[in-house]
Amino acid sequence: MSFENGILNLTNWLGNVILPTLAGLFFAIAIVRFVGAGQHRHWIYAGLLSLMVSGILRALETFSTQQAWNDPDLYWIALI
Repeated sequence: MSFENGILNLTNWLGNVILPTLAGLFFAIAIVRFVGAGQHRHWIYAGLLSLMVSGILRALETFSTQQAWNDPDLYWIALI
């Protein structure tokens, strides 16, 4: 196993497992804080940020597997 493979596996693990799990945990804490006394907005923002970072990691992984920067299909893949 190479170093690049290790970094790719770590990125996949963070983007697919850890960050969505943290987002769910943050949303659950936000619901509990909303029902009780306390600030819930920070927890909602943390959950949304976790999901956004997860999506950005997945997008970077997709872009890194493309063949060339001037590939005409790159624009359509970016839109999907």
